[in-house]
Amino acid sequence: MAETSPVEPEGARSAELVAYRLQSDWTLAAVALALSLAAIVYEHVDPTTISGGYYVAGVAALFAVAIAKGVLVPRSVRVVVRVTPLELVIGDGAPVPFAEVSEAKIIPRQRGAVTVRLTFRDHSQELTMRAGDAARMLRLVGRAPGDRRTSFAIMPLYGTRFRAVFFPLGVLAFIGFHHSIQTFSDVGLILLFAVTPPSVLLVWVAGFLRGRVVVGSDGFTRRWFWSERFFPFAEIESVECAKVPFAVGAPDTFVKLRSGKTFALRAANTQWILTGRDDEARSLSTHVMTALERTKSVRGDTQTAAMLLASRAGDGKAWLAQIDGAVRGDATHYRVAALKQEELTGIARDAASCTATRVGAAVALLRVRVDGREVVRELADACAEPELRRALVSLSEGRTEEEIVEILEVARKWV
Repeated sequence: MAETSPVEPEGARSAELVAYRLQSDWTLAAVALALSLAAIVYEHVDPTTISGGYYVAGVAALFAVAIAKGVLVPRSVRVVVRVTPLELVIGDGAPVPFAEVSEAKIIPRQRGAVTVRLTFRDHSQELTMRAGDAARMLRLVGRAPGDRRTSFAIMPLYGTRFRAVFFPLGVLAFIGFHHSIQTFSDVGLILLFAVTPPSVLLVWVAGFLRGRVVVGSDGFTRRWFWSERFFPFAEIESVECAKVPFAVGAPDTFVKLRSGKTFALRAANTQWILTGRDDEARSLSTHVMTALERTKSVRGDTQTAAMLLASRAGDGKAWLAQIDGAVRGDATHYRVAALKQEELTGIARDAASCTATRVGAAVALLRVRVDGREVVRELADACAEPELRRALVSLSEGRTEEEIVEILEVARKWV
């Protein structure tokens, strides 16, 4: 990563950045194919003879190695990434609108480099670049950690799986063999030979079960089958990437809540099994840590503004009138400056604000911005809290005053 990218003016909405893209290398495969064709056309190799058989076997082995190298050991190709105010252009490819970029994940590398995994609607692509350039590109595209929801597949920890399998099987074993139990040694034999072997097998099978973590601007949601829980960044004290003691494999993301409870998120890192790389695990921890730090840095003193948007006594119509007064600057009997759009956006994204207040800020954005529906939709895409996200999506799709009042009536119950 010795090359540096051109310096752009501060605040520019366009940039040209240097990146490296991995590309399959089929040079060796082409050489093997050329040798085999030359042998058949010019040398008249007869595969039925011993020498011809050895030749064909050697070329086939070379071709197999070439295919494996082309897939597993791709070569690095330098490309220029151009970011315009509306589109992203990678190398000689066609311009891609920002709306086509569904997700972006950052994978830390060595010597200040990172790999950015961009997921488009119909394909994905990985670019290796300097960490500063990657952060700037994602910020311009609007896909930096916290800008939009990003999902990661997770799996249960081995200890969790073992406890979930071993104890129920132990109970069933005691029920089935209770007539044969005479001493404590009988209990040990049952646990050792009747419970442990099927437990190990079922624990291995349970490793294929997948959950999901959705990281947004306000926190992350952890989903296990029918269970779903939202963890706002306001309740999180710290996040770190570390390995469980004596564990083999990729590191886990440890989340410590302000209540003192700590739990781990283990990325479903199937790539580690094949190549020994822990990309998904490091991407998950990096994404959560970056989004958390960003939330802390942008959280300002919005207490007064939030009080003007919070629901008070009355119905949805009264709340809407209160929001209109807040954005005009006459929300109280004394002179109060009208809320700025930046303040409203900050409150709508602030995980420390209550859900109802954030809905009020989103309604205020609808009242003061011409592109309010698009802005609220972007807030919904960045929101990880399911209940709030549904309310924001409904607001972005609402067309009448009555629909907005109805949404506010529902949101008043969240206070």
